[in-house]
Amino acid sequence: KLYAALANAILTHKYVPDMALPTKKNKFDWTIGDNARALRGKSDVEYALFIYMRDAYSSPSRVVTMAIGALFGVFIPGGAQAGLASLVDLKTGNIIWFNRMMSATGDLRVPVPARAAVDQLLEGFPL
Repeated sequence: KLYAALANAILTHKYVPDMALPTKKNKFDWTIGDNARALRGKSDVEYALFIYMRDAYSSPSRVVTMAIGALFGVFIPGGAQAGLASLVDLKTGNIIWFNRMMSATGDLRVPVPARAAVDQLLEGFPL
């Protein structure tokens, strides 16, 4: 829940026009906090990849409603996918990489579109 809240804050304040926070306007400076160290436990793990995905599907009756609406020039939204991913330094809690994925089409229950969503979400991931 903490990561979902933080990732949504990053999404809002980094990517929504006119919503940039004054202290973060020209830099990427986000952290999950010092408690990230607890995730390391007694291991030598240095980084963790956090992923938050939301997926919604249209029922067959909604698809019919969307089609009828389109005939009359009315847009009715259907399903959508949204994903947020962050690489976190577990020593500091700092987010060192962030990406987002949003799509109004696709079905994550099907391998090909699911792979495309993962590829888009992890684009630019530092190896």
